[in-house]
This record gives sequence, C-alpha cells and structure tokens, in this order.
Amino acid sequence: MASPSLHPTTAPPSDKRRWNAFVCQDCRAIFRVPADYEGAGVVCPSCDRMLRIPRAGESIPTLMQDETGDSSHPQIEPAQIHLIEEVEQEEVSAAMIEEEKPAAIAATTDTTVAAPTGGEWRRRKKHRARGKDLESEWQQSDKKIMLRFSRRVPLGWWLAGSALLLVCIVGIVVSMLPNQADPSPVANLPGMGVILPDATEDSAKTSSTTLQQMAAVREAQEVIETFLNANSVKAILPLIRPVKNLENNVTAFYAKHPITPTKFNSIDNVDASSRADQNVVTAVVRFSDFSTQFITAIKVDGRYLIDWESWVGWSEMDYETLISEKPLAPVEVRVIVNSESYYNYDFPNSSENEWQSYRLRFVGENQELHGYVKRTSELNSLLTPTLDQGAKSMVLHIRYQDSNSHQSQVLIDAVVVDGWVKELPPP
Repeated sequence: MASPSLHPTTAPPSDKRRWNAFVCQDCRAIFRVPADYEGAGVVCPSCDRMLRIPRAGESIPTLMQDETGDSSHPQIEPAQIHLIEEVEQEEVSAAMIEEEKPAAIAATTDTTVAAPTGGEWRRRKKHRARGKDLESEWQQSDKKIMLRFSRRVPLGWWLAGSALLLVCIVGIVVSMLPNQADPSPVANLPGMGVILPDATEDSAKTSSTTLQQMAAVREAQEVIETFLNANSVKAILPLIRPVKNLENNVTAFYAKHPITPTKFNSIDNVDASSRADQNVVTAVVRFSDFSTQFITAIKVDGRYLIDWESWVGWSEMDYETLISEKPLAPVEVRVIVNSESYYNYDFPNSSENEWQSYRLRFVGENQELHGYVKRTSELNSLLTPTLDQGAKSMVLHIRYQDSNSHQSQVLIDAVVVDGWVKELPPP
C-alpha cells in the first residue's frame, strides 16, 4: 500500500483564519486543524496514520512511508486546493440552508463542481436520520390496526362470548360434583355415613332396610355420646357390653387412669350396614387434638352397648406389669402388629432364617415389644399384614421364652381374633 500524502486544501492562510482544512490521500478523509499546526505532525482521525501538515505554499512528503518507499499517490495541484475548499464551503452553506427548507426540497438539491482533470466533483445528497420518524410511524400503524380490530367486533359480541364462556365453565363444574339426589328423602343426622342398599333391589325392601339402618344409627349414636360424656365408673357400667370380670377390670383400669369426660369434636361415619341385622354399629370419634379413634356399639338384649375393651385397648396385663413380671404363661393383649426385621439378644442374626419378627405396639407412648414366630408356621401367615393394611389391630396370646429373656422380646403363641372386638353376636 502506498504511503498517504497530505496536502493543504485551502488557499494561503491569512492572519484572520484560525482553521485549515486538509484531505488525507490514504483514506480521503477531510478534517480541520488549527492554523498554528503548520509544519507539525498530526494523526489522521479516520485512519490513524501519522501525517505532517505542510506549510503554506509547500509540498512536503509524509512523515510515515511504507517499507517499499513507494509514494506514487497523485499530488493535488494548488488549483485543486481552491476548488476543494469552495466545495467544502458550499457543502456547509447548503447544509445550513437545508435545515431551514422543507425535507422534500432539500432532498432534490444536487450540487456539481467541475474537476480540473475533466471529471466533476459531485456532492452527496444529505439524508435526514429517520429513526424517530420510523418508530413514531410504527406505533401509529399499530394503534390503527388495533382500532380497526376493535371496531370490527361490536361490544355486544364481546359480552355474548363472555356469557357463553361463563355458562360452559359452570356446566363443567356442576357435572364434576357428585350426584347427591336421593330417591327417598331421608333426614340424615350430622356426621352419618350410612351405606344404602343396591338400587336394583325391590323399592319397598330398600325403603324398609334404609329406615332400619337410620333407626339403628340414631340409637347407637345416642349411646356413644352418653358414654363419652360419662364422668364416673358408676355412669359407665350400664353403657358397656357385659363380659367376664367386667366390673373388676373397669375399676382396676380407671384406678390407674382417672376417668374424665372425653373432649371430642364430632362422631363421624356412623355405619350400621356392615351386617344385615344392624346388631353392630361402628363410628369414628374425632378429638379436639385432631386425633381419631374407632368405637363399636353392639346390640345386646334389644339395646346398643359400647364394647369397652376395644375402646380402651384393654389387656390382661398392662405394658409395665408385663415387662417386669415376664410371664411364662400366655397372656391376652390388644396390640397393633407390624412386620419388621429386628434380631438381637435372644434372637440374634443367625436366627433370622428360622424366626419372623413383628413389632407389637400397645396403647400409649413408647410401649412396644418385639414378638417372634416360626417362619414356617401357620400362625405366621395369619400375622402377616397385607400390602393395603400396613398394620393390623389384633388380640394375641404372648409369653416370654424363659425368665432370663430380654424384656422386649416375647413369643407369639396364638391369634385370638383379627381386630380388637371379641365375641361378636351371631348374625
């Protein structure tokens, strides 16, 4: 690339002129420098080349040259200098005039100056920056489109569409609600969950069975509420089902656990449909601490009585007495049974293939034992909870293997009943 050469583009300066215009022969950029910079070196603001500004009337080569020393750029004659300055001054004047004229008139102005070599110097057209105008036009166009769209859809159509949408939503919600229509209007008591017979049965039989169930539920619920509100053993005894040694067991139990009226919120899911004769009614008692407990009322001699043993989780020996005395004879207990894998002390890991372990939880906090039964026995199949159960409430016979057995490990001798209610009346 040839080295740039810089020549003045102005007539010999006068004392009144403070600026001189120059053209860079490398990048063809025109720029101005103060008049007192003549003979000094400057850097072109466009291409960053080092240049030397010649004095008035002299032609001096550039300070920076290529390695080849080639300086074959054409030199601008003094006559051309005057023409360039005139063009520059005309451009400045034309720009000032264009600012005052309308944009349409300024866009049609074109100035041509004859060049000394037979060509012509042609001034470029000035174009106004239209960024803001374009943005404004776009916004106006967008608003017009929105207005056209809104004008095409009348307000009535908008209201009709909204009403139709609301009707569809309401219809979907109503269709998802359970059908609570009852063919025979029966006044349900609060908290009841009576299961009605199959609708395909004879209508007279269905109505009769439903009325019997409702009567049984009312009677049983009254007994349950009276029992929960009782505050003494004397008040409780007439309300509970008679079993062997009942009065002695009740008195001994409440001697350790003082009786107080039960603080409950509601009695829910009262159900008399589990048996055709409605002799057994079950319910769920919800307490003020949000815990729940099942209660059972059994019909004896024409009236419902509470199964007290299943309500309190009564056992022949309570937990503390059991672990302290370590009985070798079978003892009847009410426990919640869970499968587990606990092998220690009297049943080490080596006995795992022979014995199956179960966790036996009593009523109360941190009251549990580890029961063991032969894996190959029929008793083991009765104890194993199903997958949907997870745990089973059972009445068991348990005992200690010997007097030196660990207090937390017992043998399971038999399953008395699956559940906590014994000796249900025949249907």
